[in-house]
Amino acid sequence: MKKVFFALAAIAMVAVFASCEKTCDCTLYSGSAEGEVYEDLKLKDIQSTFPTFVKNEIKKCSDVSEVTDDADLGKWGVECK
Repeated sequence: MKKVFFALAAIAMVAVFASCEKTCDCTLYSGSAEGEVYEDLKLKDIQSTFPTFVKNEIKKCSDVSEVTDDADLGKWGVECK
């Protein structure tokens, strides 16, 4: 009986975590070393928030990481974690 209970509890936990909507913390760099931080962005909203930097479909936060560090211009781009 305990095994059945634990199996059902495990399935319920997987269902709960699968239904959660993933959020990311993103940093926008525009020529300075210190970027502007956007917290708790939903994956579906990242593309509309940063259309210049995000061209492909986003499945996880690390898919959004386009930062260039130029000696003259500084950091440019967006990075999400």
